[in-house]
Amino acid sequence: MFIYYLIIINLLSFFLMYLDKRFAIKNKHRISEKTFFTFSFLGGFFAIFLASHRFHHKNIKKSFKLKIIIGAILFIILMYLNHFYAFISVI
Repeated sequence: MFIYYLIIINLLSFFLMYLDKRFAIKNKHRISEKTFFTFSFLGGFFAIFLASHRFHHKNIKKSFKLKIIIGAILFIILMYLNHFYAFISVI
């Protein structure tokens, strides 16, 4: 089930980056970086990095990259702790 979750969250993250790029081109209301950080924290960091380079969107902003990396690190730490404590409770 977790793999399905990761697929869905990454597809949504990729689509949001695509939409934000389109909104930027058309000078429309943009998707906030807070939203991208949230999706990164939820596991969509891979798709955000991929879409950033694919669409040449936000790939120069160091502050944006840093926020996404922090979200990715927090996600990995939480997944490790979740796995570690699940293992401990079985013993």
